[in-house]
Amino acid sequence: MDAKDKCKTCKGNRVLKERKVIEVQVDKGAPNKNKITYPGESDEAPGLQPGDLIVILTEKEHSVYKRKKADLVMTKTITLKQALTGFSFDITHLDGSTKIIKS
Repeated sequence: MDAKDKCKTCKGNRVLKERKVIEVQVDKGAPNKNKITYPGESDEAPGLQPGDLIVILTEKEHSVYKRKKADLVMTKTITLKQALTGFSFDITHLDGSTKIIKS
């Protein structure tokens, strides 16, 4: 094919590279190594069907909270005096909000 007949955009390759932003919705309590599939969002080529984009969630360790199935667990050590007479302390959630725990 002559250079003058080639597409100016793809230069005769029949494929264009493009960036696409895909927003991934992660459900609350989604398990570690959970797969989220977006059908037909992978690379395309002439004469071939596009593949699927598969996003695999990886759980990140946290210094305060541990995960127990779909729940978050926090361990707090209190003294015997606090256990008998009551206590109060603040916790900060992952979203930044603060809650007061009283007994």
